[in-house]
Amino acid sequence: KGYFIDIRKADSPTRILMLVDKLSAYKLAIHQGLTESLSRPADITMNFHNQDISVFAEIVAKSVDEYEYYVIAAHFPPEVKPSQVTRILRSIPNDKLILIDNELPEAKGHIGRVFQDFRTDAARALQENLDAIRKYRRVIIVCSERSLYGKSIYPGIRKMLNENGIRCKVVFRFDPDLMTPGTLFIVISGQLDKDHFTLLREAAGKGYSLGNDIGLISHNDEPVNEFICGGLTCISTDFVQMGRSAAEMINRKEMCSVHNPFRLVRRATL
Repeated sequence: KGYFIDIRKADSPTRILMLVDKLSAYKLAIHQGLTESLSRPADITMNFHNQDISVFAEIVAKSVDEYEYYVIAAHFPPEVKPSQVTRILRSIPNDKLILIDNELPEAKGHIGRVFQDFRTDAARALQENLDAIRKYRRVIIVCSERSLYGKSIYPGIRKMLNENGIRCKVVFRFDPDLMTPGTLFIVISGQLDKDHFTLLREAAGKGYSLGNDIGLISHNDEPVNEFICGGLTCISTDFVQMGRSAAEMINRKEMCSVHNPFRLVRRATL
């Protein structure tokens, strides 16, 4: 107890904790946008809570006052109540906290947010591309049970398609019997699921041409998608921009709320 002198120099690197659920291409893209857009040198520590609320609590408790900014993706399964997450986040001062990807409206105060709207973004992006979707007789949404936000995403897509007179069906597991010409598949998977690869294998086995006989739209874009089947069409938020927006708040030392850009990236499979 007592008073201690802070020996950090004015030109010391900004210390940032980037706390996300799991390592993935999307999280690396956020990290890229963050590091490329900071206006001064920074030491960025990346840590992972693996969607485990107890691990999350432990990491936050140990890191309080160790960093100048906390860039956090609060992704947890449905059994974890938002109140549990917000209770843990209260130990971080508002002017140091930036939530990314998941808005977590339950977290109050003037904190930073760079978020996607899981309920409306995908439906809006698809509606802007109805000309390509109408090439197909019907749409089947394959929503993995392991997708954290799939059950928030697909109702908006289904409603939009129905309002535009497009036949739509939702399934929670791909069935080869669904593979018929004139079908557009929209695949919303969990991080470790490979539903679109199973679907591509089935289409190839039947000799169907992607983008002609069968359509395929995946969820969440990454660089490798440019090379899958000549280009895999995706609905996706801009993860690099998410990191850039977080960096801008740190540069300005001012927290705000930013709805991250979301779009359909049209490639050969549509």
